Amino acid sequence: MSSILRKSTYLKRVVMVLVFFTMVICIPYAITVYNTAQGKVLSTIQNANDQSLQQIKYNYTVNQDTMANLCMSIYYDHENQGLLYNSNISYAESGQKMRDMKATILAIYPSIYEVSIYNGSRNELYSTRDNQLVYFQNTAEFIQNVRELPKLQPILRRVPYAGTENYIYVFSYFFYEYTDAENKPSSYVLLEQNANWLINNFTTAGYMNSDLPGRIYLVDKDNKICSDTEVSDADLELLSKNPPSESLMEGEKDAVYYTDSVYGREYLVTRLSLNDWGDSLIMIQDYDQVLSELKSLQKTYWLIIGIWAFVYLIAIILIGKHLYRPIDNLVKFINDLDGKKKVVSDANEFSQIMELYKEAHEKLLDKNEAKQAFMRRYQFEKLLTDEKATVWNEICSYLPGHWLVIAEKYTLRVLKVKIQMDREQESSASEEDKRLYQFVVQNVLSELMEKEYPAEIFQLGDDSICGIIQAGEGTTDVKLEGILQETQQYAKRYMNISFCAAYSGIADSPMKLNTLYKQTDELLQYRFVYGKGAIMNARLCKENMENENTVYPESLERKLLAEVKCGNLESAQRMTEEIFDYIGTMRYENIRTCIMTLANNLHFTLKELYTHKGTLARFQFDQIYPLISKASDLDDLETHMKEYIESALCALTQKNETDKGQIFVQNVQAYVEENYSDPNLSSHSVGDHLGLTGKYVMKKFQDYTGGSLNDYIYKVRMGKAAQLLISSHTSISKVAEQVGILNENYFYRLFKKAYGCTPREYSNQNRQY
Repeated sequence: MSSILRKSTYLKRVVMVLVFFTMVICIPYAITVYNTAQGKVLSTIQNANDQSLQQIKYNYTVNQDTMANLCMSIYYDHENQGLLYNSNISYAESGQKMRDMKATILAIYPSIYEVSIYNGSRNELYSTRDNQLVYFQNTAEFIQNVRELPKLQPILRRVPYAGTENYIYVFSYFFYEYTDAENKPSSYVLLEQNANWLINNFTTAGYMNSDLPGRIYLVDKDNKICSDTEVSDADLELLSKNPPSESLMEGEKDAVYYTDSVYGREYLVTRLSLNDWGDSLIMIQDYDQVLSELKSLQKTYWLIIGIWAFVYLIAIILIGKHLYRPIDNLVKFINDLDGKKKVVSDANEFSQIMELYKEAHEKLLDKNEAKQAFMRRYQFEKLLTDEKATVWNEICSYLPGHWLVIAEKYTLRVLKVKIQMDREQESSASEEDKRLYQFVVQNVLSELMEKEYPAEIFQLGDDSICGIIQAGEGTTDVKLEGILQETQQYAKRYMNISFCAAYSGIADSPMKLNTLYKQTDELLQYRFVYGKGAIMNARLCKENMENENTVYPESLERKLLAEVKCGNLESAQRMTEEIFDYIGTMRYENIRTCIMTLANNLHFTLKELYTHKGTLARFQFDQIYPLISKASDLDDLETHMKEYIESALCALTQKNETDKGQIFVQNVQAYVEENYSDPNLSSHSVGDHLGLTGKYVMKKFQDYTGGSLNDYIYKVRMGKAAQLLISSHTSISKVAEQVGILNENYFYRLFKKAYGCTPREYSNQNRQY
């Protein structure tokens, strides 16, 4: 081996250079790489922590808006105004209303711990909890001590827990309108949300990185951990040593990171402001646990470097005398890759490799078309979604000859397509199948569009297809919709899929394409209203977008619930159709709210009806909510709702139409028996009681009994009059008044018609007997 080194000057230089490189460059480089990796790992962990806390904060902000809206809706509910301002409200009425609120709000929102209403006129607090006095004292002290009570802002505070000596941390939302001389609310609605339940729910919902162990706490403005579970001494010590900075108290958006040691252990602490009044989130992680893999890697890393350096030095010496042969083999291999033998004269091996590499590089440049297509799509996507003015300049620079750049006059439209598959297709189709569907629809649409006018059709990152169209002077909505319908037919025939589409109005500048794109996004929301295969435009959705109504007419709902209570399936289905026809004309953001309102009212009406009939366990009332979630569009949802009503009524009665009539007749007869003395008793008053029209009540009573409702009322009144004539010495005029007939002559005629004699004759005959 030494003889080789003495004869081979080139090899000596190679060995010396590689050894020098190994000792002087590789080892410091390895150290630098390790330190950089450690910093990157720590930075990655910090970013992950920041994202986790930011996600929790985002969910907290969204939840804050939800709770604020709920608090306002409770306050402005006309049924709750009596609890707020009526000084004569009874305890029974207030208790019943709070029980109803507990059965609705607390059942729908599990995070809500308490709903309270304070009546300033009576100085009383009505609560969904039993220990109202304790809550009243606690809340009164809080309001007295606070300088100015904020509205609809979550206030983190500690309140008594369920009548015990324990406490629970809650976010309190206050809403009121009027204040007294001390700027304190006269009456208010108080909604309290379990703070620990909320934070724990957000934490365990998947936002915290399970690979990085840690603990997340909610901390109030006094730097105190608000937790309903035991907190370790180490965590308490860490918190006490590092009070929040002024920037954090002012609601800084970015998280604050630091490391600290307590009790001989080092911890990584991440802190994020939750709001502008001092509450924050804090994540505490054991430093050694977080970086355990990196520390284990450190030992392995240095061991590998040592082994690698030793083997590398031996290998340098052993391959010295064979150095030329590998280079020659490499040249031959590269030269034969394309199957053509090339001989490069007057060139050493390295020059030949460079020449062959240059040739290969030129071939790679010829394959850049795919990359250019990607960049082209990227530029147009930015033009639609990015509002920066520089985006258009980038397009002009990147595609100087494109029709959009060189056009002298613009009449531009934006088109957006969303592929729709039913649930079975969605579950069985792979990601590759979905990309294939999207690719085929894009190509077919692009081909048909370009036959009529210049268009740029491309895929967006949100799995949709978008288009920019130079809509010429002769372009009409009919022609554009015809192209879309032809594409739909192709997709249905050859791929068994459908899609919905939306196209915007016309703009005269590429700088306005971002606005047109937002318009198509808004229009696409109404595919829920118009169903599969709908082609939406501003004209089609105009009624919805201009509709300012946030609720459907209450009269329609009352009629529907009345029909449900009476078991009239056909009428209930018809009223459901009327309500959904009205909902279908509303704005998209109000449709979901109305549907949930209708579902809730149906839910509680049917539950009340089942409870009254003693058949509560026969039907699963909560199945209405899964039906809403799985509906693909409004028509589908209407069908599910009608099927739900039908199944509920069938499960309730399990009887024929005769049984339904008996229930109706019994309700009418019971009301007449209780109110025969009312002079205003009529079919209209009976109808008002049942939530129906008087004409409808008379017709149904005639159908089910064969006699008229008026005859039945007269029959009951005359029977009661006969009893009074026999059992008492009351005058005939008084008897007539007691059975609801104010005209004595009219009473005589009715009585004689019923019994064949006058009231006086009837009284004398029966008393003598």
